[in-house]
Amino acid sequence: MLLRLLTQSSWASLFVLLLGSCEFTPEERPKEKYEPSTQFPVIQLPSGYRIEKVIGGLTYPTSITWDDQQRMYVAEAGGAFFEEEPPARILRIEDGEAVEVANLDEKGIGASVVGLVWHQGAFYFTHRASDRTGAVSRMSPEGTVTELFSGVIDSQTDHQLNDIRVGPDGLMYVASGAGVTPP
Repeated sequence: MLLRLLTQSSWASLFVLLLGSCEFTPEERPKEKYEPSTQFPVIQLPSGYRIEKVIGGLTYPTSITWDDQQRMYVAEAGGAFFEEEPPARILRIEDGEAVEVANLDEKGIGASVVGLVWHQGAFYFTHRASDRTGAVSRMSPEGTVTELFSGVIDSQTDHQLNDIRVGPDGLMYVASGAGVTPP
């Protein structure tokens, strides 16, 4: 399920709100009372905010990105815990529906896809390489996948390459969990 957090005048994703909140020191953080969301009572929101469901029925959604036309895309990790493992995929979200852009399993990329970003006309994503090390690949709009690098050794459990982002300097940054050993 993907949720959208809204203020009274505009919406922002929960991801953006969480990043924005990291700019406060503990002393500066607003001392607001959080209230349960009426639609999702387990989620606590500041006064004046509401949250709404954008889409449901996703399997292991891990990342959200937008292309140059402001279309939303979601990466599904693939694999794990099902009798028939779901594929790693990139989905475009249109009018409350998920449209498959790429089945990454069919392109030789297995579980688990975690980070996803759109940059200069292509998708970049983090995943496990065939040797189970951490990797980053690029997928063109035509669907051609090119592995850019692999070989990042990690714990092989939950500390693989995670998020991928483009900084204001135009460079790409990749985050990894606590169990990584740099190449």
